[in-house]
Amino acid sequence: MSSVRPGRLSRADTSIDSPAGSFDVLEIYCKVLENDPDITMPLAAIYSLLEVLTKTNASTVSEFMDILKKGKTILIDAVPNSYSLQAGCDIFQRFVMRSLDNIENFEDTKAHLVANGQLFVERARQAREKIAATGSLFIKDGTTVLIHSYSRVVLAVLTKAAAKNKRFKVYITESRPNGSGLKSKQVLERHGIPCCMLLDVAVGYAIHKTDMVLVGAEGIVENGGLINQIGTLNVASLAKAANKPFYCLAESHKFVRIFPLSQYDLITPEPVLQFSDPPIPSQIGSAPLSPNPERTTGVFERETNRQGEFFGVDKITSSSADVRNGDVMDIDEIANNPQLDLTPPNLITGLITDLGVLNPMSGVSEELIRLYGA
Repeated sequence: MSSVRPGRLSRADTSIDSPAGSFDVLEIYCKVLENDPDITMPLAAIYSLLEVLTKTNASTVSEFMDILKKGKTILIDAVPNSYSLQAGCDIFQRFVMRSLDNIENFEDTKAHLVANGQLFVERARQAREKIAATGSLFIKDGTTVLIHSYSRVVLAVLTKAAAKNKRFKVYITESRPNGSGLKSKQVLERHGIPCCMLLDVAVGYAIHKTDMVLVGAEGIVENGGLINQIGTLNVASLAKAANKPFYCLAESHKFVRIFPLSQYDLITPEPVLQFSDPPIPSQIGSAPLSPNPERTTGVFERETNRQGEFFGVDKITSSSADVRNGDVMDIDEIANNPQLDLTPPNLITGLITDLGVLNPMSGVSEELIRLYGA
């Protein structure tokens, strides 16, 4: 889950003024995430916007919509890689606009909207359970599944299948730079599911021992493409080459109205893949090509192989500098890489959603047209 950008916005920038007082929508959003670790970013955003609308004393439709739009803008600007958050805000804004059509008494309509908004949120929360029920049907006894990164809905499908006493195994990619695959392993092992951690670069080695690939999503774009943690495109490409089914599991409130044509249309917090200036030859010296001690501080001897080399991890954090395997990139080098990538729909076998199993080439666009019109 993406964190709030530090220092990006001041407290004044995140507050919404209304006749009822000032509300810090970003503070509300952060509290929702803190109080419910299992909630998704788009749902947390919807909760936050609904909370602000509930407290406001707006007396006109125009004022009401201005407050909603400002809250949406604050959240999107404050949260990096906010595609899923944007999708949730867009759907909720559309819901509000539909509710305000043909109103006769604004106060009655606002009360009705708030009540229906709470119902809207509760239905959205049930999306994961619907996907788990559908997705678990795809897993049979003896299946070997490969997953990438950490996705609550993917884990819900796997734990649902395990609860049905299905016997299966799971390959989990390490998922650098944040090592989120290790978190997935912890969850699955608590449910008695056999797991095997994979280096991200070992997916090509393991793909032929895999029956299917399951991934989550930060967002599903208009053409059915998938925005997800970096490395998803690699996994999908290898699955396609090996003729293995690749399924994306995503709630419909992650359908986002954008149409990126390439990887480079995805917004990044800072420019990425920038070349550094080469060092001056006289400053390089004759230092041996050995691991930088500043980069390997904290490595511990968890396991020794036959050559006496050490491999291990400290702990799960947001930085791959804490997921150690010898010499790794430093924090600036990590920041110079993208955090998300775009997987085109032709690499996706199907989208397993709370609306059913959709064809990625047409299902998303049809649903977005239904929601927003042509």
